[in-house]
Amino acid sequence: MPQLSLTKIFAAILGIIILINLREALGVFGPVYDWFCESLDGIRNFPEGAQTAIAFLSIALACVIVSKHIKK
Repeated sequence: MPQLSLTKIFAAILGIIILINLREALGVFGPVYDWFCESLDGIRNFPEGAQTAIAFLSIALACVIVSKHIKK
């Protein structure tokens, strides 16, 4: 039988809170995503789909890097 630790309990509570407030949580990333898309306009003349993909994947990469550093 798996043991429950305080870390797992707090992670579950935090996950439930985030799911309840998911719309507000995702609203934080909208302006950052829009700003990043607009900032790519001056670098190169990417097609719109490629620009969106670059912005999304860059933000996803930043989230992965931050989450890896938080776990340490």
